[in-house]
Amino acid sequence: MLVWQDFVNPNQSLPEGSKTEFEKGALDEMTQLHNNPSIIAWVLFNEKWGQYDQQRLSEWVKKTDPSRILNGHSGELLYVNEQLRSPSPNAYVSADMTDVHSYPDPMMSIKQAGKAQVCGEFGGIGVFIPDHQWLTGSAWGYIQEKPAALKAKYTIMNQHLQLMEKEGLSGSIYTQPFDVEGEQNGLMTYDREVVKIPFAEMRKIHSQLNPDVSSPSWLSMASDVTARDADLTEPGIAYSAMLQEYIGGKRDLSFLKKMAMMAMQAGDKPGALLAGSAYVSSLKMPLSEEDINNVIQFTKSTKDAGFSLMNVNVDAFKRVMGDRKYTVAMMNMILKGEMEPLMNQGNTDWSVIEARVKPYGAPGEEILLRAKTVGFYNQQDWANYVPAARAYLEKFGANIPEQERSMFQGAIDQHK
Repeated sequence: MLVWQDFVNPNQSLPEGSKTEFEKGALDEMTQLHNNPSIIAWVLFNEKWGQYDQQRLSEWVKKTDPSRILNGHSGELLYVNEQLRSPSPNAYVSADMTDVHSYPDPMMSIKQAGKAQVCGEFGGIGVFIPDHQWLTGSAWGYIQEKPAALKAKYTIMNQHLQLMEKEGLSGSIYTQPFDVEGEQNGLMTYDREVVKIPFAEMRKIHSQLNPDVSSPSWLSMASDVTARDADLTEPGIAYSAMLQEYIGGKRDLSFLKKMAMMAMQAGDKPGALLAGSAYVSSLKMPLSEEDINNVIQFTKSTKDAGFSLMNVNVDAFKRVMGDRKYTVAMMNMILKGEMEPLMNQGNTDWSVIEARVKPYGAPGEEILLRAKTVGFYNQQDWANYVPAARAYLEKFGANIPEQERSMFQGAIDQHK
């Protein structure tokens, strides 16, 4: 097995001391793992997480360990639905490869002299397999597919890789082989009990890029496989039977939770809301961590049953979610449930919206100021923008990404 070994990324906000600790940790890692024959490449940064001094650090790593190649920045150019998340004027400086991340479909990385071209991440296809998850209230992926459609989608992605190989692509990495705690985008389930594309079919798909998978030594491994193939039955059929049981009065918690997930996979949003609300309303206090995670999954608005639980049990939810993630979730729910219905009526009356969100305290105030700042900025209503943006930056500037904060401040300076 050939390994690309990542360094542990620094704190992304780069507080005092984080750079020194990152470089010390990177040196310790190279020293400790120097004699590990599996490691063929070091990965300095991933998708700009905590990025700084990229050229200096890239050259330092290569000088410290000239025996290995360097992926200076895995996914420095990150595309989601063909949209570049952020530009990089000097991407992959001093590295040995150009590594693009592209979701869901793979794409060709840029060509630079003397560097290999790789698609370091692609895929992210979420496929929900009931009863085989770590987090039973989640089915996350960049896109959602039913089990029967995954094989076709995966085959087409690999065919595009064949075309890219002819253009110079040296390698690609699918995200990901197995479901993990918060993502159901693996080719196998978290418990390794179900494979979403039969192994024999996967070998046929992969053989076009790697003929070795059809060799006798690879085929002999098939007898060791214990995972069973996913059920490719149309999920809507199973969900329809569950919905009929609900109509008949079935309401136990495990049934409601599974029904909500099946409804989402079948595309029945009203049914998912119905089952999710019934599930949340049936929970008993005190809430377990699993209960809390499920409430988070099924609560998107102040109108949903879980909102009052999140609003009353603040400490319990913050312990599970963390302070900032909890606050952002509350902000989004206030926006959707209280603010958007009034903002979508035209001629927004901000005094009415302010009165509506005031009972929600700091999350209500933050989302109100953010909505006003962004709204006035987009409308180029500078007279109203300047006081709103100034208040937003003064009170909540620490919560705003640096690039966005600079944009808001620049507009204030230009129009005050």
